[in-house]
Amino acid sequence: MTAISTRNVKLDEVDLDKLPQVKNVTGTDTRYDFLFIPLGFPTVQGAVDDALAKGNGDLIIDGVVKSEVWTILLTGQRTISVTGTVVNTKGGK
Repeated sequence: MTAISTRNVKLDEVDLDKLPQVKNVTGTDTRYDFLFIPLGFPTVQGAVDDALAKGNGDLIIDGVVKSEVWTILLTGQRTISVTGTVVNTKGGK
């Protein structure tokens, strides 16, 4: 994705190249399965919020969204991850 965020971001007259950036930040949202019953479902919003918190920003540019699922016997895991460059459009304020 070119840009993704879960917050209101105003990009009028903003030069993204001059703002604080943290590259290759990965955020995840994970939920588990037990006895083939999902104990919730991961969301892209949860993964984006995690990445924004880790990168101390409010916008992800060049984001990649991935979904992973695995199961072993009676348990399993579902994960959505978002990786990209986190930008603080407020300039570190």
